[in-house]
Amino acid sequence: MGPFGPGMVSAKPISDYNVLILKSVDAWNSPAVENMLTDMGVPYDVMTSGELKNKTAQELIETYDMIIIVSDQPQIFYDYLGTQMDKLEEYVRAGRTLEIHAANWGWHGGVWTTPYPEERR
Repeated sequence: MGPFGPGMVSAKPISDYNVLILKSVDAWNSPAVENMLTDMGVPYDVMTSGELKNKTAQELIETYDMIIIVSDQPQIFYDYLGTQMDKLEEYVRAGRTLEIHAANWGWHGGVWTTPYPEERR
């Protein structure tokens, strides 16, 4: 679990965590992830997988405590994301949290075809 899981003790106030949400569209046409973080008082940024290409792994490590990949995305989102798995693996190896909300063949038709970070080893 990430820094927000039950039973977890946080070294800093939850409002001091920075989260990056990766998505092109709302999963299932609902901004549920943003709503949850807003309700919890957690600051977040939203970026597409195409925009992620402009960030280095080090920038992600220095800026975000957690990255959430939202489910039910169009295929182009997963295609761009797949080319950046090395960057996400480096982020996780640095001790950061990557949360993947996986769902294939959702309302937006995308299918995740790239192995998850741990499967690539």
